This record gives sequence, structure tokens and C-alpha cells, in this order.
Amino acid sequence: MNGLDPTNVLLVSTILQQLAAEGKAIMVSSHILYNLEEISQQILFLKDGVMFEYNDPKKTLMEKYQEIYAKGKSIGH
Repeated sequence: MNGLDPTNVLLVSTILQQLAAEGKAIMVSSHILYNLEEISQQILFLKDGVMFEYNDPKKTLMEKYQEIYAKGKSIGH
């Protein structure tokens, strides 16, 4: 929800929650991981045409991201 002011972040979050409660599936693409954790029931990563599901409560979303995308790389270098 990058680019939205706080009022509209709340509005969009509320709408997404209402749609989910109605059984609707919504796909959101974002690089802002903390937003995804707040609004999602299921999170998938896509790398080289392969989907990876985030479903390990022992790992943070950032840890899963780093496991998938930064394997063998140094972040920030």
C-alpha cells in the first residue's frame, strides 16, 4: 500500500478484510513485506517461475524472503 496516506491505508485494509470475509481471493503484489503480513492470509513468493509459500511461524517474513532471494548473496552488497 505504498503511496497511500494513513487514512486510505486503513480504508483499503478494511475493504480487503471485508472481501476476504466474503470468501473472495485477492492477489496483491508488493515489495513492502510488513504490509503483506498485516493484510494477508496466505503469502507466496515467486522466483524464476517457481512459487514458494510462506507458512512457517518460526520464521519472519523477511527471513523467508532472504532464504529464497538472498541465498548465497550478501544483502546490501
